[in-house]
Amino acid sequence: MSSLGTDGGGTAHNAAYNTVSGDAVIVGPVLMAQHIEGIPLPPSPPDVPPSQGPMPSRVFVNRTQELADLRDAGRSLAAGPEPGVVLVVGVGGVGKTQLVAQAVRRELHRLFPDGQLHVDLADHRRDGVVDLAAVLGEFLRALKVHKDYVPAGLAERTALFRSVAAGLRLLVKVDDVQHAPEARALVPPRGLLVATGRRVLPSLLMDGAVLIDVAPLDEAAETARATGDEPMLPRIDLVRARAFAGAGSLDRAAAAAGAAADAAAGLKQFAKLDEALELLTALADRAEDRPLRDACEEKLTALRRTMGLRPPAAPTA
Repeated sequence: MSSLGTDGGGTAHNAAYNTVSGDAVIVGPVLMAQHIEGIPLPPSPPDVPPSQGPMPSRVFVNRTQELADLRDAGRSLAAGPEPGVVLVVGVGGVGKTQLVAQAVRRELHRLFPDGQLHVDLADHRRDGVVDLAAVLGEFLRALKVHKDYVPAGLAERTALFRSVAAGLRLLVKVDDVQHAPEARALVPPRGLLVATGRRVLPSLLMDGAVLIDVAPLDEAAETARATGDEPMLPRIDLVRARAFAGAGSLDRAAAAAGAAADAAAGLKQFAKLDEALELLTALADRAEDRPLRDACEEKLTALRRTMGLRPPAAPTA
């Protein structure tokens, strides 16, 4: 069997037959063969910018002020030479991710023509720690870096991400940010990072991040009632109820869930009625305050009676 070596002068040679010479620098294996009919190569990735993230809903409660604030922040930060950060904060279920999706569809996508990257950090968080190396690996592959060239370590992936994205105007959308370093690691060299989370991160604001506060939809519900947009009320009140429950305000959550159930029953939106009944049941089980628990049970009984529903069967021993 012949062997492959070099003569020290820029020439690689096979002791029996072949040579590879010239001034080129060869990295990796050299294939030596008498006849090469063809080498199959993997197909190139599609030559389109990434467009990741949740799709905007066709039904969206009109958060006029929040959309305007996010649009203005995106415009201002996109015009600057440095990358920007927007922090969208609100309780769970209030609609932060959908707000961002709507803003992207309506305007922000035009400001970042080289693509949109998205990650929900909850999918990568284990025991409270996010695997940022895995997130950056996904981003690099979305930016058409072949998996064989994605390094293993976090530092190397961070450096490669910054190199690959250096000439790109990117929009990076990150959900469930709990700590400032999680967001900082994913800021593109040019462009904008929009992070959603449940609490304000003061150190990000000190870095220059713009804060968008997404409050529960009390005002939206009152607007819908005032304008006669009745079909939207069950959905709005359910969002409010979940937001209040997430914030620990169970009395307000129960009131909003009861309002959602009443509106759904009147409009015969039975799917929304089922959601409201399930939420009220969960609130009754969760309530430690006896009057609140009794109020939830009383509301459930009245709703079931109105709709001709039987109470749930008692558990068997």
